[in-house]
Amino acid sequence: MKRQRTLPAPSKLSPLKEQSVPAAAGGPLVHNWRQAAPSSIPAALQHPAFGMFLDWVKKGACSQEDMEAAAQLCAVAAPYYSYEAELQSRVVPLLCEYLGVSRRQDSLTPFSLRDGECSVKPDWHVVDDRDGVTCLLVLMQANNGLNPAVTPLLGPHLRVSSLAWLGRITVCPLTPLLNILWLEDDPQVRNLACTLRALKDTLAQLRTFYSSIPVAPPQIRNPGILQGLPYPLLEQYGNACLLSCGGRMVYEAVRPADNVRVVVKFARFYGVAAHVAWANLGLAPKLFRKEQLPGGICMFEMELLDEAEGWQSLFALAGTPDARSAEAAALQQLKTAHASSQPAFVHGDMRKANCVVRPARASSGSSGSGGWEVRFLDFEFAGVEGVDRYPSPLNPSVPWAPGAEYGLPLDRSHDIHLLQQDGR
Repeated sequence: MKRQRTLPAPSKLSPLKEQSVPAAAGGPLVHNWRQAAPSSIPAALQHPAFGMFLDWVKKGACSQEDMEAAAQLCAVAAPYYSYEAELQSRVVPLLCEYLGVSRRQDSLTPFSLRDGECSVKPDWHVVDDRDGVTCLLVLMQANNGLNPAVTPLLGPHLRVSSLAWLGRITVCPLTPLLNILWLEDDPQVRNLACTLRALKDTLAQLRTFYSSIPVAPPQIRNPGILQGLPYPLLEQYGNACLLSCGGRMVYEAVRPADNVRVVVKFARFYGVAAHVAWANLGLAPKLFRKEQLPGGICMFEMELLDEAEGWQSLFALAGTPDARSAEAAALQQLKTAHASSQPAFVHGDMRKANCVVRPARASSGSSGSGGWEVRFLDFEFAGVEGVDRYPSPLNPSVPWAPGAEYGLPLDRSHDIHLLQQDGR
């Protein structure tokens, strides 16, 4: 952020120069969001306003005012321009007027955040230069991080992206490239109008959020921001971190109400009914609560099956003397779960990494009864056999059963096949 404050307006930057800075000198100024990167939390989990933006775009609602704004943008984008700056100089003022951007309230040149012991308000920067606006850029820094939205113009196209401080300024597209050409009653024009409405509401939410943050010493920063944690973890839990064997978007955290360690998972698709049904059989961790978040992602809080209490995955047991008996116990319990309801629930992702076991405990609480306790994890693909379908593309490196494909119905035979395969 110190480096960001020393830079000129974005329109005057050299992207190639800034992105080519070696790691020893600070590295690239901005990271592009990639799912495999450490800071790969989706935009909807970076700030609730981004999720609300996505919800509004999906809702597809717009007013006469929004359609008129879209029409005005299309009108100025229709001619050919010798230089991109000419198009920007006409489009950006229209956007500023429609969005209600105030040069007095929404621009800071230069940045006002001061180092040292001073207590300061967060910065809020919407346009790139108060005296010569060429780019609409929402840039804010507060004690809990950077959460803005940026609207670049690329020829006769517009795209809205999120910017978030995830240990580095990280850019994530929120929309595809949108045409800003008038195409009669083409749905693309309506999509543009709906996006403008979503952007206007999001900007208002972010402005309210940052203006309400209390004055505080600038050195106070939530360490979770540097770890790239989803905002619900920062707001509702303590000591949150990625679960070491939980995969993406699965965290271990402390519930403040009772200081109990729990698992918190974020997912777009989740077989809640199947999870609850199998948990009632003692074959899945207890599911404590579900919370729908803006942007189509749900948060699930559930029981932590800790390695310190003897739990380990079938994958971790591979190659040990106990592997065969543990897998046999898991297979038997899987068949029990399938037969427990009509129609049957199917897990859908029954890899060995999603099945944990521990030696069965005797009535005194000590282990050594000779059997295994079994729990099944991760119900993202779960649903009713023959009714629900695989909700997202499947990893081609996993040895799925024949017929287990994106969009095809779930079948219990797929679970049995996958549980018996080697690998995670």
